[in-house]
Amino acid sequence: MAKILVEGWRFLPHSFATINQFQCLELLKRPHIELFHRDVPYWNKNWRPAYGLLDSAQEKALGEMPAPSGKEHFDAILRTGCPFDFSPGESGCTVTFATCEFGVLSADVVAAGTGPGFPMDSNNRVFTPSNWSKEGLVRSGLDPSIITVIPHGFDPDIFSSPTTAERTALRRKFGWEDYFIFLNISAMTSNKGIPDILTSLHEIAPQHPNARLVLKGLDSLYTSSTALNKCMAPLPAHIQADLQSRVAYTGSDKTFREIAELYKAADAYVAPYLGEGFNLPVLESLACGLPVICTAGGSTDDFTTPDCAMHIQSKIHISGDAGKPDMIYLQPDRQHLASLMRDIMTNDTWREQARRLGPEYVREHFTWKHAGDKLEHILLT
Repeated sequence: MAKILVEGWRFLPHSFATINQFQCLELLKRPHIELFHRDVPYWNKNWRPAYGLLDSAQEKALGEMPAPSGKEHFDAILRTGCPFDFSPGESGCTVTFATCEFGVLSADVVAAGTGPGFPMDSNNRVFTPSNWSKEGLVRSGLDPSIITVIPHGFDPDIFSSPTTAERTALRRKFGWEDYFIFLNISAMTSNKGIPDILTSLHEIAPQHPNARLVLKGLDSLYTSSTALNKCMAPLPAHIQADLQSRVAYTGSDKTFREIAELYKAADAYVAPYLGEGFNLPVLESLACGLPVICTAGGSTDDFTTPDCAMHIQSKIHISGDAGKPDMIYLQPDRQHLASLMRDIMTNDTWREQARRLGPEYVREHFTWKHAGDKLEHILLT
């Protein structure tokens, strides 16, 4: 039996904790693997554990993973936390999860004395969730031969296409029956493209007065409401006034099943991001049969197709010296975003196609089992 030590975050509504927990739940299903867990400090000292986000059986399984005693020999160490620690582990190979949103790793996300510019042990390996992210890691100085792209996954028992009756009931529950609901779930941070969504919604509203935007933030970790206010503040007063009745925001923690209900009840997911390592909500949306609008040229190119996603034209921007940039990001075309929002509202045939084909496609390629198989391969070979 292979012994694997996982070092990461649990019981937190953060994307890295989500990834770590679902990876652990998948590896725990494998009888030839014995899993241990070492909690690493949260990025922010003010963060607090949040329990109840997963089903009780899942949380029990995660909570019962034994901590290392210091006497075990591990075949592999899996690190899924931040800052990224590329230092050698005490035994076996060390596999570090790392992601690069803006084309170059910033110093604050790399543990001191590790990573680019520092010697790495021959047993060090790195995995990242997208080709966009891998390009950024290589640009930052990591050896491409040690990097494996492993896309994130979703749990089909939570994120699945609703029946017509289920979707109708959820829309009634949320009071969405008379509206076309655009949804975005994010920290509302600068890379999410929230100002573009707001201005595009205002632009299409005269022809589509039933269009509404639902934003789900995360105030417990990011004070997302403050970030949203900063996105609103520069807009002209008449646009802000118009959006007051068209935008609904919630920043409370929700369980994964509650998040899935939002995907199942909405009409389109919109993500005009500037930089993402992966963008898990786009994948979860597709799993729930929710048509998507997302930026072209970035991480979501790896797991979206024209059958279920409309892609916003974008241009690459480079900040700093072209030979050694400080940042590389995408700038989605705002006019094209507004045009796609109009198109997705009026093209009932395409939306029905996306609702049918999206779940089929991602279930075949991007569940946590798919991710777990690839992860096990680099951990144990």
